[in-house]
Amino acid sequence: MSGFTVLALGAPELSVEDAGRPLLLLDSTWRLLPQLEACLYGKGVRRTLPAVATAYPRVSKIAEDPHGGLASVEALHLAKLLLGERDDSLLDSYYWRKTWLETLACAKLLG
Repeated sequence: MSGFTVLALGAPELSVEDAGRPLLLLDSTWRLLPQLEACLYGKGVRRTLPAVATAYPRVSKIAEDPHGGLASVEALHLAKLLLGERDDSLLDSYYWRKTWLETLACAKLLG
């Protein structure tokens, strides 16, 4: 697969200019992510999300999560929002939906 946008750390920030390409979100622990990325075929366009605090109460017994780490549903929701394709239905079953939307509002990302 080529011509897709893959969410990654340390890349240019995702924006509406990236709309139109398929979006790939890899659901993985930080520790295993490099191995998962190595399995990708094709040339993806790497993009990152702006630093936003997660609403999900993460706990790691192995290591601290990097700054900007989000629950996968949060990352997908934020990516769609930045691409101009806001879809709050993605959060319908998300327990921390209200907190997440409040976080985005405080960060002035909801428009």
